[in-house]
Amino acid sequence: MTGQQILPETLNLTTILHQFPTRSDAILLLKHFIKTFDAMYRNLHVPTTWRLLKEMYDDLDVQRIPSAAQLAFFLGIFAGSAYVSTSNLKLEFPAPARTSPLALAELWHKQAVFLLTKPPIPPSTQALIALMTLAHLCTQIEGFSGSFGILAISGLQMARTMRIHRLDSYHFREERRKNGADMVDVELKRRVWWHMVASDWFDTGFRTRIITSCVLIITGFVQMWAAHMKAHTCFIQAKSRHSTRATPRIATFPQESRTSQKQLIASLSAHQQPSPTSSGDSKSPPSLEK
Repeated sequence: MTGQQILPETLNLTTILHQFPTRSDAILLLKHFIKTFDAMYRNLHVPTTWRLLKEMYDDLDVQRIPSAAQLAFFLGIFAGSAYVSTSNLKLEFPAPARTSPLALAELWHKQAVFLLTKPPIPPSTQALIALMTLAHLCTQIEGFSGSFGILAISGLQMARTMRIHRLDSYHFREERRKNGADMVDVELKRRVWWHMVASDWFDTGFRTRIITSCVLIITGFVQMWAAHMKAHTCFIQAKSRHSTRATPRIATFPQESRTSQKQLIASLSAHQQPSPTSSGDSKSPPSLEK
């Protein structure tokens, strides 16, 4: 495998196999995935995964093409491992040192989604784990848009087809008791079903919290704006009433002032003028001479 072309022009099986990691890279990526990504979700049975990895590369060595589910399962592991890794991973692929782990994660993620959905693969525990791994990784790489919807819906439909939601019902428990079952496979189905249910609860609660927060913010803004407009309207009405009462008073004030001034002047003049008296009635002031 060469690293001359990181992103294929068209997705097809030949290109995917040409860009598939080498066995040594796959071992390194699986070890890193188990220590990091799977430590949070525990959707893998580690001994079984190592056995499946060996069987797949043994088939590739003899030019036997693995199933789409097998390829997508490990491409999801490689993509998750590259996404959470740093540049410390020493991979043989790609050849250009400038290629970031994120670019590899995006490449392997797209290839895995293509294998799982075009056309949709038959139901199996391995395919279901691959769908859930890629759906979670998709929320980090592409967000809730992009491939997340088709991966999540395909996973739910596959789980219902496999009747995993009834895995521990009385009928299925009795059937396993009578006929026997691969308990590793049963436990993996439990884990992946719980992962799907818990992820759905979390995503629903997260979106509900976002919508609720937006509604509360908009409601608060509307209430604040309504209070502001009410206060502004009351201020305008009060100002209008004050202007209506004050206008006549201001118009008559100069005339009233002039009238009061005239009355005051007339009163002062009347007090300052001597009153008329007859000569007989007048009395001389007492003389100071002896």
